[in-house]
Amino acid sequence: MDVYEELEYPSPILKVDKESIEIEAYKHYESSFNIQNIGGSVLKGKLISDNPAIRFENDYFEGNKHEARFYVDLKNLNGLEELNCKIIISSNGGEFIINVAVKPILPFLTTKADFKISNLNELYEFYKKYPVEARFLFSSRDFMYWLNEINYSDMALYEHFIKDPSKERGLDNFFRANNIGNGVFLYFENDKFVLKINPYSKELMPHSIRVNKKGFGYIKTNIKLADNSNWLSLETKDISSSDFESKDFADINFYINPKYIKSDFVKDVILLEGYDKAAKIEVYKKPLINLYLSKTSFEAEDSGFLIVESNYFKDITLEIAASSNFIKFEGKRYLIGAVHTELKFDIKTSALVNAQMSFRRQPVLHSSFIVKAYFEDSVITRELKFNIGNIV
Repeated sequence: MDVYEELEYPSPILKVDKESIEIEAYKHYESSFNIQNIGGSVLKGKLISDNPAIRFENDYFEGNKHEARFYVDLKNLNGLEELNCKIIISSNGGEFIINVAVKPILPFLTTKADFKISNLNELYEFYKKYPVEARFLFSSRDFMYWLNEINYSDMALYEHFIKDPSKERGLDNFFRANNIGNGVFLYFENDKFVLKINPYSKELMPHSIRVNKKGFGYIKTNIKLADNSNWLSLETKDISSSDFESKDFADINFYINPKYIKSDFVKDVILLEGYDKAAKIEVYKKPLINLYLSKTSFEAEDSGFLIVESNYFKDITLEIAASSNFIKFEGKRYLIGAVHTELKFDIKTSALVNAQMSFRRQPVLHSSFIVKAYFEDSVITRELKFNIGNIV
């Protein structure tokens, strides 16, 4: 700059549109600021940086308006440590300093809904929100390149899990191997299922039991029966992530086949393989008939009802006999088709029986009804005991 230019009047006046610049970037960053002359003559000057990470497209400018482009190269920075430096504009219109703060960041994977991923924990959050997209991303070349960019330390681990035929399982195991996420915990909503069935039922009975889940991740586990009972069968042999799609529970369907239940009580256990959880399945076969009396004890001359409750839901023929000849029913055989039937009987002891009772220390007689129930080609016998008189 010669003496003539320095004395030129009016002198140039430097104006810069930015006092400071804050940058977040990975490896490279490009931006600009504007220089203007608000005085006279022609503005001339130089751009200087106090750090070699910043370089200019052109470090010399001349003119009254100028866009100064600069580049930031972060390759040589120490990790993610923030860089603070200065851009100095020195001109014939004055000097101006721009403070520059550069924050290095990890490379982003940009995905659905502009979800930016810069580390594995953020990838896991994306996986929870968009599991299908995350599986596609996991198996893409972009993901492998991104792992290299963030200096992931165990590419052999990634290469092992990417070979898994199930991308869902491979991704979930990849997170587990990197200590990310707690996985999934399955448990039965109720650990006991009790069913009472009618005797001689023959129809296959469908039922279900609910499994709840906590956490997030891949699910694929076998369902087994502890005793492999022939009266209990499972609709499916396993439960998987798809069974829990958009909900935190799934139902295990099973069938009970009464044809194979030969005793009054059977049980088995449904097991979730890999989880310390089980559900007991208990089946009770109701008796064909239940017998009750309308009272607990009777007088020497009295009446009452024999109450018959049927669980067969078809016609049953009853044959009733009293152990004492002074107890009379209206008939000896009855055809009942209702669930609840009341059969009237009368008690009238003889004078001899009354005299015998009066001489006893315990004036009571023990009696009973013998009831035979005929149905299809079978017969069962039940005895119902009761007292006549009062026990002191």
